[in-house]
Amino acid sequence: NYKIKTSKNNYILTIFEKRVNESELPFFIALQKHLFEKNINCPEPIANKSNEFINKIVGKKCVIMSFLEGDKLDIVSPKHCYEVGYHLAKMHYSLKDFGMIRQNSLNHSQWKGIFDKCKLSKNLKDEHLIDIIERELFFLKEKWPNNIANIPKGIIHADLFKDNVFFDNYKCTGIIDFYFACVDFYIYDLAICINDWCFDKIDSEGKF
Repeated sequence: NYKIKTSKNNYILTIFEKRVNESELPFFIALQKHLFEKNINCPEPIANKSNEFINKIVGKKCVIMSFLEGDKLDIVSPKHCYEVGYHLAKMHYSLKDFGMIRQNSLNHSQWKGIFDKCKLSKNLKDEHLIDIIERELFFLKEKWPNNIANIPKGIIHADLFKDNVFFDNYKCTGIIDFYFACVDFYIYDLAICINDWCFDKIDSEGKF
């Protein structure tokens, strides 16, 4: 990612390499364009002179997006969590009429394979967690519901960690990095948020 400064506005240039499947770029661009038009605080895709959003630099696909003001958080308060929950719900609702779909490439069927690769790492620092994670994966496999038709689902962000949300004090100014967005359970998004935003307990005076 590169910040581009012009005499009028600032922008973000993103050059795609290994992490994003190039064939899925139209989905990600259309999704962010849809959200921006629904007044969701997210980057706006910028079209070139040919009214195309996906460009190339030295053979690599790239896009230009509007620049969002704000800061990433080091310390999270309940007010911040409320803002994240509000904007997540607003985003889910705004995507109900989005016509494109993408399957979750990191759904529960992929977790065991990712875990097995981590176990092979020579620099594994969290070896004490191996048994715990293995037991949890087995538990989830055994308990995963067979009838999922009644579990609410739709397009989710799927990567709403603290480093993907900008704030100005207690006001959410933007959500970025939609390159894991997909169709899955809404509770999948909630679980990601809880795991990253709800670790620390703060008292009424704002102290840990």
